Amino acid sequence: MDLATLAAAAAALVAPLLAKGAEKFVEEFGKDAYGKAKALLDRVRGRLKQKPEAEKALVACEQSPGPQSQMALAQAIEGELVASPDLAGELAGLVRELEALVQMAGAAGPKYQVAAKIVGVVGDHAQATLHLGKETLED
Repeated sequence: MDLATLAAAAAALVAPLLAKGAEKFVEEFGKDAYGKAKALLDRVRGRLKQKPEAEKALVACEQSPGPQSQMALAQAIEGELVASPDLAGELAGLVRELEALVQMAGAAGPKYQVAAKIVGVVGDHAQATLHLGKETLED
């Protein structure tokens, strides 16, 4: 997984936790997914809070979730991944585990259909979106 895709996936996977909070996230995806999402978010937050501009992207995604703030968060995460290959390896493992748990939660319950996919590429940056809704989502 290239760094842009990894950053986009990480941003897409922590966005529901940022937007909905822990209780709603657990209700929708389960405790295991919450544990992985929290670990991912804590790791990302720990890195971004050291850089004011990057931290703004995290706060913006929390306060006003949506494609624009998620893309800004992905770009901030990508900057950290470029600077730290060790972080990239750590986040890649968390992202893979969390993606699997989120997919299982979507498949197990008829209440939600979940799709995580790359939806576009802008220059060297990819944007990933995690769709949540009661209606059926198409790939």
